[in-house]
Amino acid sequence: MRLLEIVGSDKKECSPSSYILASVGIMEENEGAIATIERYFFPDRVDFEALLKDLGSDASSRALIKLAANLYDSANYANTNDVFTALDDIYQAVAYQALLLKFPSFSKTWDSRYPEFKE
Repeated sequence: MRLLEIVGSDKKECSPSSYILASVGIMEENEGAIATIERYFFPDRVDFEALLKDLGSDASSRALIKLAANLYDSANYANTNDVFTALDDIYQAVAYQALLLKFPSFSKTWDSRYPEFKE
């Protein structure tokens, strides 16, 4: 993933945000979106305000960018209801995967926590 190469693959806190933003770039079906996203990734930060300005005109993209910003740094506000309400099934799947990247222990212990859902 090129975004992780920019910030450094050792920065695990960037993985969920990188995953979301890479998905936004790919699903926009706009090669310019990928270049725009890469332009705002720096080794020490991500300019989420600029990303919102350039790519946030679509409600789904805006919601995912806000979620990416919050997962990158919790000081960036994202309302869970506002984020998920704006997302269709595909974008919700992206958001869920990013949450599992951020909080992997939950998915690893799912079967032991909820045996009634085990197939």
